[in-house]
Order: sequence, then structure tokens, then C-alpha cells
Amino acid sequence: VNGSAADIGFYLKKMNVKDADVIISSIPLAVLPTRLRNRVVLSARHALRSKGKYIQFQYSLQSQKMLGKVFSSVQIKHCLLNIPPAFIYSCIKE
Repeated sequence: VNGSAADIGFYLKKMNVKDADVIISSIPLAVLPTRLRNRVVLSARHALRSKGKYIQFQYSLQSQKMLGKVFSSVQIKHCLLNIPPAFIYSCIKE
């Protein structure tokens, strides 16, 4: 799909997919304008089934607070062997 991640619900519907079990993203949330960042994450949450997982790869912890407000559970793993070191957020929709 060549389009915006903020429109994930539209693309899933177009493919006759009700909801997703897992969404994996490496979109650099920290550099997106706040409004777009919120649309992307909220659209992903809405597109997930209950207990679905949103996995976000990032180079900073800047998104931790926002993801904590959107998802019922957020766990962070450090990828110290990655250059530069990175973080993987594993978020669960309630």
C-alpha cells in the first residue's frame, strides 16, 4: 500500500480485513508533527483487535508517555547491539 499509516483502517477495510492481530511500525514518531503522530498511533490502536499488539521501533524514549495513554500496556525492550541503540515498544490494546 502506498499511503499514510494514519489511514490504516481504510486500507484494512479495502482488503476486507476487519482488524489486525499485530501492527509493526518503524515510523519515526519523534520527528512527526504532534497531530500526525497522534493520528498514526490512534489509527493503529483502532485497527487492532482486542488484545492486539502494536510494536514500535524507535531510537528514543520520547513516545513512551503518549503510547502509555493510548494502550493499556506498554513494555520497552532495549536493543543495545543495534547501532545506534534502539528501543522496541510492545503495546497491548485492552
